[in-house]
Amino acid sequence: MKSWINKLALLTIFLGNLYVPVDLGFDFRVNYLLQALLIGVYLFSLKKIRVSLRIFSWGIGLLVLLALVPLVKGTSFSGFTKQFLLLLFQFTFAYLLVNAYGFDAKKIARDYLQIVYLICGVAILQFISSLAGFLPGADYSYLGFDMGNFKLHTARIQSWFQEPSFMVYALTPAVFLSLSRLFGIVERPRHLSALLILVVVLLARSSLGYLGLSLSLAMIVFSKYSVLRKPLYLAILFPVLVGTALLIYRIPEVRFRVDDTFDLFTAQKVSTEEIEQVNLSTYALYSNFSVMRAVLKEDPVLGTGLGTYVYNYDRFIEEVIPDSVWRRNFRLNREDGNSLLIRMLAETGILGAILLLVFVFGNRLAYSRAGTDLFLWALNNGLFVLIALRILRQGHYTMLGFLVMLYLYRISYTQARRNESNPYGIFHPGYL
Repeated sequence: MKSWINKLALLTIFLGNLYVPVDLGFDFRVNYLLQALLIGVYLFSLKKIRVSLRIFSWGIGLLVLLALVPLVKGTSFSGFTKQFLLLLFQFTFAYLLVNAYGFDAKKIARDYLQIVYLICGVAILQFISSLAGFLPGADYSYLGFDMGNFKLHTARIQSWFQEPSFMVYALTPAVFLSLSRLFGIVERPRHLSALLILVVVLLARSSLGYLGLSLSLAMIVFSKYSVLRKPLYLAILFPVLVGTALLIYRIPEVRFRVDDTFDLFTAQKVSTEEIEQVNLSTYALYSNFSVMRAVLKEDPVLGTGLGTYVYNYDRFIEEVIPDSVWRRNFRLNREDGNSLLIRMLAETGILGAILLLVFVFGNRLAYSRAGTDLFLWALNNGLFVLIALRILRQGHYTMLGFLVMLYLYRISYTQARRNESNPYGIFHPGYL
């Protein structure tokens, strides 16, 4: 398989907000068309497609369970069908892509970093163009990209993504790799590239970006250094962490979100006035959390079924949120729940959420078990941070190539573990 095809396939997962820049009467996502074509290319050109019997068996069993829930409970089966077809399409694309790379996590990471450099280059161009008032260099709507609420003369950047937080999701694994490089753990990316990635995330001025940076830094420090065993390290680290948290809190974009979220979630009974005073991001999180809580009171174990979140939102939103300007005019994250955990709890219940957490923590590679291959450790833990951020604040199952990232998370773990005792690594006949 030619390397440029794999790079193009990887790039498509970050083009979810690119539409055909022609009025067709409906929105047409370019990346879906490209991925459908790439699936055809892979099916006809890959000499051997390795299929795991274990994954296939688990998939069939999970499908039966997911389909039974909306059928038995009489909820939206059309929603299940729509979501299932999207997941099947994205999983097929992800599986063929990983096959094309020979299940080699390092090769995928290498090409991923090249795409990250492109994202950062466009972001810096956007930053300079925005300050200079040069619209074509900052707002890429004329190319077919949905740029959300992007405005000139702001210090926030988002590259070609719909909003800064989406760019942060795309860069998060690279952020962990960059910090690991600065701490001398890995050799890629280069120092200047690592600094560029970190600067771009800082310029995004996204609370999620700051959270991802903080979590990544804490994981690296506690993994590499025996902080908990040395009182001196703890004595130094504690004021540094507190000082850093206070500095981040002083950033206006962070402070008003933190304050609003704290006030709303700690209120005894939320009033119309309190709802209308909070920012839209906090309202989106709180309203969807309230919907999820109402769903769990009725269906705590299995939820209401895959693809039923819209049904749940419309059923409960007027019960859990008082009449307000926000409720009347905005149905924020009505389809994805604003959080992967919130959405899964509503659609798959406590059982589904537990299975997700078992997968996430069961495939995280510990520093002590990474052996000599610390690049795989850094990649795996960078993906762990990404998954954690999406569990908190992004409920879409497939956006930004999430299934590809989950698959890469899994194979980075298995590849590192097999390399410990197997000099042939993933090419051992028993890999699958």
